[in-house]
Amino acid sequence: MSARPASALTNALLWVALLATALGNVYARHEANQKFGELRRLEAVGDELGIEWNGLRLSESYLARYDLVEQTARVELDMVMPHPSDVAVIKP
Repeated sequence: MSARPASALTNALLWVALLATALGNVYARHEANQKFGELRRLEAVGDELGIEWNGLRLSESYLARYDLVEQTARVELDMVMPHPSDVAVIKP
C-alpha cells in the first residue's frame, strides 16, 4: 500500500495552522512577560506601603502615650484636672 502524497491545500492549511500557533505562542509569552513586570512593580509598591504603614503605627503609638496627651492638654489647650468636688458621677 503506497502513501498518498499530501495535496497542496493540506500543506497550505498545515502551514497556516503552524504560523497561527507560533504567533499565538509569541503573543502569550509577551503578555506573560508584561504581567510579570507589572506584578514586580506592584509588589514593590506594596513593600513601600507596608514600610509606611509600620512607620504610621509607630507614630500613632508614640502620640497616644498618656503622658504626652496630658502634657499637650495642659500646655497647648490650658486644660486642668477638675477638683474632686467638681466631679459628678452618674450611675446608669
